[in-house]
Amino acid sequence: MQQVPSPLDRLPLDPISEPRDQVKRLMLAIGMLIDGVVDQKPETFHPYLKHSVMMAEANVVVLGTSCQRPLVIREGLAVANAVTCDLIIVRASDKPCHATFDAKLLGDDRLLLAYRVWIPRPTGTAWLIPSVGDGPCVRLEQDGLSIEEDPPYLDWADKHRGLEFGAEMLQIAVAGWF
Repeated sequence: MQQVPSPLDRLPLDPISEPRDQVKRLMLAIGMLIDGVVDQKPETFHPYLKHSVMMAEANVVVLGTSCQRPLVIREGLAVANAVTCDLIIVRASDKPCHATFDAKLLGDDRLLLAYRVWIPRPTGTAWLIPSVGDGPCVRLEQDGLSIEEDPPYLDWADKHRGLEFGAEMLQIAVAGWF
């Protein structure tokens, strides 16, 4: 059976620019939360992966930028499509706790934009949850990403605590403490 080419295959791919150190640390923090082997030089696997990190076991590629949305989305989708991986785009802010994340999972047509890291306690499974309102949430696990329609938190207070834990972890990552 012949595979139908994606419209992304026809678009020329702009090279992904090298992220600043703060953004690289945020990218590595997401790799740590996924808890798998983080390949910091995945361009040996595929040239489109230059300036990204990859977790092959989880089948996730992570790109990072300081640019505002929608910049880098087209390039990120093309990279993920070329290597058939889930995608997370880290968007750094002037404050690490304000970093947001965009995600696109294989087999799901939704592009999840402006998500934040939520951790139930310092040692629990991390999630990406919508910054505003309700919507699907993304569980970050070693064997891959999964979308859950129900949020991982019980109430507003639980949501707030988890966002604080996530923001604290990102601040520690940007400080280079791990």
